[in-house]
Amino acid sequence: MRREDIDGWKVIGTGNLFTRLDVNTDGYVEVAEIDSFTAPRFADFDLDHNGYITEVEAEKYEKLRGY
Repeated sequence: MRREDIDGWKVIGTGNLFTRLDVNTDGYVEVAEIDSFTAPRFADFDLDHNGYITEVEAEKYEKLRGY
């Protein structure tokens, strides 16, 4: 598979995602750094704030964001 076939390859390919995840700039991405990066996005998708994202919630969020 070519990287062009992967959604978001430009961000991954240029290192921007790694740089954004490596908050403490130690050259490693730790679980806590991933959690801090994804938690706000999870909250955006979890429209009823019950700790789960359903397919319906994901579709509603995508429509709201214009995806």
